[in-house]
Amino acid sequence: MINDFEADVLSHASTNGRYVTDDLRVIEMADRGLLRDYGPQLLAGGMHYLTTTSAGRSALVEWRRAQPKPPKVKKKRRSPQFQSWMDYQDANGRFPFPEFIKKVWPECKDWPKYKTP
Repeated sequence: MINDFEADVLSHASTNGRYVTDDLRVIEMADRGLLRDYGPQLLAGGMHYLTTTSAGRSALVEWRRAQPKPPKVKKKRRSPQFQSWMDYQDANGRFPFPEFIKKVWPECKDWPKYKTP
């Protein structure tokens, strides 16, 4: 299993198609077969030019699967007053919610109940 630093390097190399560095930790990753090292390149200022190998892609996929999943977002249901206000604004333009509750809601609260997702 790779560590977070190695995952960042592999992710960068996968996204950009290359990784250019003189960092010995990254060159060691090439020795382990996670990256392909093309050696020091004149175009890269004498630094090593590395690309991702299939073993590196597999290790990155495995690392991503092992990461904790974010908690699911719970959606709150809108109140009938708020949903009516949103619908009213869609049809009539901007209208302050407190004013809607005082002037419009008493007339429309008997409308069919809204089903919100």
